[in-house]
Amino acid sequence: MSQIQITSLDYQQLHDQLNTNHGSNTNYLEFIINVFLYSEERHLFWGNTDIFNRKYADKLDFKRHFINLLSMNWGDFRFFILKVDDLPSGILAIYNVSISNQRADILAWIESKYRSWNVLIKWWILFLNHLQVLGIKRVFCKIRHQNLIAIKAAKSFGFEQCGLLPEYFKNAEFSESAYIFTRSTEFNNFEILYNNRRYLA
Repeated sequence: MSQIQITSLDYQQLHDQLNTNHGSNTNYLEFIINVFLYSEERHLFWGNTDIFNRKYADKLDFKRHFINLLSMNWGDFRFFILKVDDLPSGILAIYNVSISNQRADILAWIESKYRSWNVLIKWWILFLNHLQVLGIKRVFCKIRHQNLIAIKAAKSFGFEQCGLLPEYFKNAEFSESAYIFTRSTEFNNFEILYNNRRYLA
């Protein structure tokens, strides 16, 4: 059976990754950049990655600016690297974190071959547990209004629609509204049952 894991990286830990050997399984910064710049499945993100200006499309140049861009645009943030047998296979991130208001925005991307429910629910429970430890009680995600796959996924993980942002996704070629979804970080009944019976001690 595959081992499902999650690794948390704050600003300083991500910055330290600048000196990690290229190609290493623990070079999570390299993995994140590859996802954000080169993944053909970027449209499946929960959240908006348009803050990453395409003028940094050269990976080496982008790597130098990446963490500063995050700090400027995302405020307080943290990445959670989703792993299968120690190999990075997905990303969950929280940004605009407000500990005083106990809330954060989230962004998500998972490799398509690991989007089965049995894998996703294990990562999701680990992620919620991290958020509870951090004192975050509510999370929000923004999804393109035409991205029916991402909307369905959000609802299956307990999110409810709570608003609409006109032209939230906008560039020189198109503009598109985004639905806002939210949920509590407390385990729902299904997650409690799964947590108790199948995964976490």
